[in-house]
Amino acid sequence: MADNFSEGHPGWVITQIAGAAAASTGLEPNVVLLHAGTNDMNIPTDPTKAYERLGALIDQLNHGWPAATILVAQIIPAANN
Repeated sequence: MADNFSEGHPGWVITQIAGAAAASTGLEPNVVLLHAGTNDMNIPTDPTKAYERLGALIDQLNHGWPAATILVAQIIPAANN
């Protein structure tokens, strides 16, 4: 691909990703690979509502970039040892 720009943020939670997406004005991605939610399971900010935050993020991406294909990964099972 000629324009193969990518962005990743290890350790970020869903709300941080949503904030970065909101600040990404002027971008017109054709594909969004979204792997989010695992880090939300290890923070004290209501992990039981992570699915709602993820749904809101997907809606935000659909609204902001309607022409983009959004691929969402399954949350990887993790144990907090």
